[in-house]
Amino acid sequence: MIAIPPVVGHKVVCLFDDFAAAVYQSFAEVPKAGQVYTVSESLVGQEYGSGRPVHCVRLAELPCRGPGGAGFCYWRFRPLEEEKRPRREGREAHGNEVARRPRAIF
Repeated sequence: MIAIPPVVGHKVVCLFDDFAAAVYQSFAEVPKAGQVYTVSESLVGQEYGSGRPVHCVRLAELPCRGPGGAGFCYWRFRPLEEEKRPRREGREAHGNEVARRPRAIF
């Protein structure tokens, strides 16, 4: 699965808020599960502990304190769906017949 980088200005919801104690060296506060945040910067960084490259975000509501410009791994968030639109999946443009589409499961 290919991860799509987050877009600056988009709203995201925190899903996973279990952080290592070291995060408090860079941030006074950390994201809380269920809370909405605004992406202020999108970048590729190194995950704390593993050093592997990951998509990261900086959040407008939680500025980094001190040098280094730390961010949060994007896998902790999901995009906010601000509008719920009625699903019309499978409906043909003309008529009421339903055409089933295969769904990918990951």
